[in-house]
Amino acid sequence: MTIWNSMALRAATAPDDGTLGAGLSLWRIFGAWLLCIAIAVALILLLRRIRSGRIPTRAASFLPRALNPSTRQIAIVETRRINPSADLCIFDYAGERYLVAVGPGGTTLLDRSAAPPAAPEDLPA
Repeated sequence: MTIWNSMALRAATAPDDGTLGAGLSLWRIFGAWLLCIAIAVALILLLRRIRSGRIPTRAASFLPRALNPSTRQIAIVETRRINPSADLCIFDYAGERYLVAVGPGGTTLLDRSAAPPAAPEDLPA
């Protein structure tokens, strides 16, 4: 008996009650798949809220330093593409605001000034 014949025989004698072999229901498989998708979406939304600062840093203290917004020292203010191969970036670091041009030839500091004080709604709770 060839493998194709044995597969056809199994398919012909399989129970017609909506189960796969070993009593696995298609509904159970689909439900488990939906549960995994829901957990993944919930985790993505949670991480987005934590990274944007909408969840207090005390609640986000379980995260590694790279994801915890309270431990970040560099704040990207704005980035603009000025041509297909160059960007202008404004960022704050250590109380200073920097304007930097980034291109294929390297990075150039264009301006440095004192960073403006943070607005009250920007301060961590």
